[in-house]
Amino acid sequence: MFFSKGESIIEIQGKIKRTHQGTLKVYPGLEEIIIINRVKIDNYLASVVGAEMGKAPIEAQKAQAIVSRTYLFKNLKRHKNYDFCDLTHCQVYKGKESETEKSRRVVRETAGIMLWKGKELADVFYHSTCGGRTADFSSIFEGNNELLISVPDTNFCKNSPHYRWEWRLSFEDAPFKEIKILRRASDGRVTEIEVDGKKERGWEFRMRVARQFGWNKLRSSLFTVEKKVTYFHFKGKGLGHGLGMCQWGAKAMAEHGKTAEEILKHYFPTLEVRQ
Repeated sequence: MFFSKGESIIEIQGKIKRTHQGTLKVYPGLEEIIIINRVKIDNYLASVVGAEMGKAPIEAQKAQAIVSRTYLFKNLKRHKNYDFCDLTHCQVYKGKESETEKSRRVVRETAGIMLWKGKELADVFYHSTCGGRTADFSSIFEGNNELLISVPDTNFCKNSPHYRWEWRLSFEDAPFKEIKILRRASDGRVTEIEVDGKKERGWEFRMRVARQFGWNKLRSSLFTVEKKVTYFHFKGKGLGHGLGMCQWGAKAMAEHGKTAEEILKHYFPTLEVRQ
C-alpha cells in the first residue's frame, strides 16, 4: 500500500495525469488498483464545479456548487469503502486539474448553502441537457418523488450539442430484432418499451443500450424509433436522465441575468435554498 500526504500527482501509462490535494491511499484490488483521495470538502467541490460547469457564468456555477454540495452531504458513503467515485455515476471529479479561480470563488460565496425540504436535506439530481423539459421522477425510476417534478425549460438548453440528436443502429449490430414504444410520460420520455416481445422500462433500455454502444448514442429516454430497410433510426432530445437541474439550461438562464437562487427555484420549485 502506498500513502501520500499533501499534493500528489497520479500518472497512468503517461496518458492520464492529475494532481490531487489532501492524501492518497493506493492499494491493489482483485483486478484493479484502488486509489482513494481524502480531500477537504471545499477542494472537492471546487474540482466538481470546474469539471461539471466549465466556463459557465458565475451564477450558473453557484447553482452547480449548491446542488453538488447538497448531493455530497445527502449521499455520503454511496460506495462501500469510500464516499464517491470520480465519474458521472456520482459527480465528475478531476482533482486540481478542474479547479479554477471561479470555481473556488463560487464554493466560498455559497458556503453552507444547500437545498432543503423543511428540515430535511433534499435528494437532488442534475444532468447535461433536458431537451426542453425536465423529467418527472416516475418517468425514470419506480415510484414517486414529489421533490423531483417535471418543469418546462423554455428551450434554455437549445444551444446544447445534445438538444437534438439522431442515431442509426444497423440490424447487424443491433442486439434485438423488433422494438416498439408502448408508453410515454407526460414529459415525453419513454416509460415502457417492448423489445423482441419483452417489456422493459424506457430508462432501463436506454442504460442497457448505452453501456453497449456508448453514452453519446442513445443519449436519453426522450426518443422515437423507426425500423428502416437496414437499420433502426432513433431520434431524440437531451442527454442524461433529465431529473433536476439542466446544466445547459442553467448556463443560459445565468446568461439571461438569472441568479443562482432563481435558477434553482425554477428546477426545484418545491425546495428551499438556504444554509
